[in-house]
Amino acid sequence: MENAANVDTLGKLVACYNQLSEMKEKADTEGPPMIVDEIFDIVLPLRSGYIQGRGPGPKLHSKA
Repeated sequence: MENAANVDTLGKLVACYNQLSEMKEKADTEGPPMIVDEIFDIVLPLRSGYIQGRGPGPKLHSKA
């Protein structure tokens, strides 16, 4: 099962990379110029647990 999850994750990663590449090329040749950060915001939606511009938020320490 681990291999299936890894293949699925790799497939999603490749799809995101291809979409990023296509958008960058399209912005460079056809449309209004976009910076890489703008393209990332479109392709990779904001995830909970992340602070925009700061990366992952603080980790809570569990009391053992």
